[in-house]
Amino acid sequence: MEKGYFHKDRGYWQTMGDVPLDHPHFLPEGTVEVPLKPGPDYRWNTENMEWVKTAVPSPDVRAIKDECLRRRKLLAGLSENEPVSQLDYFRQNNIEEEMELFNIQRERTWTEAEAARFKKLQDLRLKLKAVTIRSNEIQVHLFEFLERIPALDITDDRLWDTSEALSEVIPKLS
Repeated sequence: MEKGYFHKDRGYWQTMGDVPLDHPHFLPEGTVEVPLKPGPDYRWNTENMEWVKTAVPSPDVRAIKDECLRRRKLLAGLSENEPVSQLDYFRQNNIEEEMELFNIQRERTWTEAEAARFKKLQDLRLKLKAVTIRSNEIQVHLFEFLERIPALDITDDRLWDTSEALSEVIPKLS
């Protein structure tokens, strides 16, 4: 039989059977047994000890894509306020084309300046790709994130910091 539990710091979870409440190592201190959650659009009201129906915020995938584009433009040296124009498109694609050219074997040794330019472009390309991958991760898990953090700020730099896994970042934002 399923059971519902709530903890003020950890939120709600369900089990597939009884958990002995007299064994503290099974449940964190402060955990209470609650009725099963009626649906995703409910939150536990700790004052009245009841489920309350709330409006589930509609996920805004467009806002995530816009934030990704803003961050990519800044990385490419463009102003975040510049409209996305054909020039911006060509600038970003030129970076990709230059990278492809540098991958071609040359018959001569690169100059120091060429090697530095290649390294700079390679680093930029990796950063642009990391921002796009993070954007895709956020979009895939958006429903889950909004359930945990209804007022998720997608412009928060911690959300876009690719030095940590997204699964490690989200708990820090709640």
